[in-house]
Amino acid sequence: GTLVSFHIDGATGPCIVLAEAEAAWAAQMAARGIEVEWVTLLNESLSAINLPADSATMEAWISGTGTGGAVLADEGFAYSVMPKYTGSESGMSYPTMIVVSPDMTVLGWDSGFSSVENGGDGFGPIETLIFRDADQRTGL
Repeated sequence: GTLVSFHIDGATGPCIVLAEAEAAWAAQMAARGIEVEWVTLLNESLSAINLPADSATMEAWISGTGTGGAVLADEGFAYSVMPKYTGSESGMSYPTMIVVSPDMTVLGWDSGFSSVENGGDGFGPIETLIFRDADQRTGL
């Protein structure tokens, strides 16, 4: 089945790096037999998490990052509906990635992003969640 990764983003450096890398990473996952669908919940900024991105920001995000998934203006949905994963108690961090299995079970989350090329974990933390779930589903 398809896994959905919700990204709660603002127009910050790590969010842009993640968005620019997601299409290539999703293609790599597809080549490994795992389909990943991206949904970006984009708000105005880290300091305005309950304000949705305006249309100009949305258009710039889509054209500038080359993201292949849906991009939705977030009016605080992620923060209010998924507080456990957005750090609402300790302060929100961007980007936040929430991985949901095909049966809508939240597999886990990761916050912050730095590419492997820049010494970060890249998509490693969410890959671990995805492959653990795939192993459990297929019994491998």
